[in-house]
Amino acid sequence: MRRTLTATCGALATCIAVAGCQSAPRPGAETRAPAPQDREAAIRQINFTIDDFHDAAAVADIDRYFGHLTAQAVFLGTDAWERWPREEFRAYCAPHFLGESAWAYTPRDRNVALSDSGDTAWFDETVVNEKYGSLRGSGVIVLCSDGVWRIAQYNLGFTVPNEIAGKIVEMIKATTADAAR
Repeated sequence: MRRTLTATCGALATCIAVAGCQSAPRPGAETRAPAPQDREAAIRQINFTIDDFHDAAAVADIDRYFGHLTAQAVFLGTDAWERWPREEFRAYCAPHFLGESAWAYTPRDRNVALSDSGDTAWFDETVVNEKYGSLRGSGVIVLCSDGVWRIAQYNLGFTVPNEIAGKIVEMIKATTADAAR
């Protein structure tokens, strides 16, 4: 069941990601996997895109930051309610980009997996923030029809050591119970 759910979610994320670029497949487009050197180049471009996405926030460049997202992109924040479609997220973020830095998340480790077709990838990374410490970012990135890699989904979350997970869950339950009153 878990593998089926994971496969279904992966397929759905790919469909959403590709649709977010607003591009239709080219008639007669190549469908075989890219050559190994092309895959290496794609992963370098993907890493550059994600690094530049983070850098754009660090220097408060809103146009560059949102330029790295597809039109249909979704940003999932750390709070349970945070599911931001691109334009809603941009409106929310705009005041943060008025200063010298919106926020700074410095990537430490990243894993990138490229689809067999070479036009979709998923990634996970460890990012470090001065206030929150170490967090996990993950997402889906797609090669758009203009040849540019763009993020279709980014998910930022706190990592919780298993040894204290029970205590954290109880704190969350207490907080959400208080909010419901």
